Amino acid sequence: MVGYLGWREYESFRGVPSRAAYSPEFGHAAAWGREVEAHRALYREASARWFDAGCRIHCLTDLAGDGALERFWFTSGFGGLGQDALRPLPGPPVLDSPARLVTGRGLRVRAAGPADIPALVRLDAEHVRHYADPPVLMMPRPAETEDDLAAFLSRPPNAYWLVEAAGEPQGFLRFEAASHGAVRISLAPDTISITGAFVRSAWRGRGAATAMLAGAVVDHAAQGFRRMAVDYETINPEALDFWPRHFAVVASSYVRVPERA
Repeated sequence: MVGYLGWREYESFRGVPSRAAYSPEFGHAAAWGREVEAHRALYREASARWFDAGCRIHCLTDLAGDGALERFWFTSGFGGLGQDALRPLPGPPVLDSPARLVTGRGLRVRAAGPADIPALVRLDAEHVRHYADPPVLMMPRPAETEDDLAAFLSRPPNAYWLVEAAGEPQGFLRFEAASHGAVRISLAPDTISITGAFVRSAWRGRGAATAMLAGAVVDHAAQGFRRMAVDYETINPEALDFWPRHFAVVASSYVRVPERA
């Protein structure tokens, strides 16, 4: 045996009401030096089965580091969908001088508390719209309610970090023990995961997200966490510009929507 490919089929995928086949990062592998050859043969067979099963979406996740296999997926009709990334804590400084950036640009960062829930509800509604609008065009999820957020914040290590400017919160980072759907290597008791991020458009590119991340890195390192994880959509240009500057990509996900399915 020089390779294998396994998958699960879903009646809907990421909120899209279409049948899909998905192979996670541990669902396929090939012998060293034969990755492209093996995956070409495996996908030829799997795609026929997926077509017969009515799967209109083909998706898989690969661990990072194999450029030839990445090129194979792109030339086979797949496009980038998302990436998983990690950084050590505390690791390299997110900012050379967090205090100067925050003070000089009128920003304040802090952990959110119960009194911040109404502001978080408003920000999350904007967050949902950002992902549903062009150019991202994801299927929208329901926005968080005050009850949702109160329950979330009552369960450590769940947390939100806020950035404030012009007298009110302008963005958040959301943290919890694990991200649903993240690759297995991102899941560990000493790893904290970023499971949501949003900054209002007027404050993007002005250090708001960087300042929040800098504060959260120091705080979670002090709590004893050794790594921080994030998974994000590469179809979101703001995410693709920001996260790889502070995290190392460990896995990439690809999707194909065949013209005939």
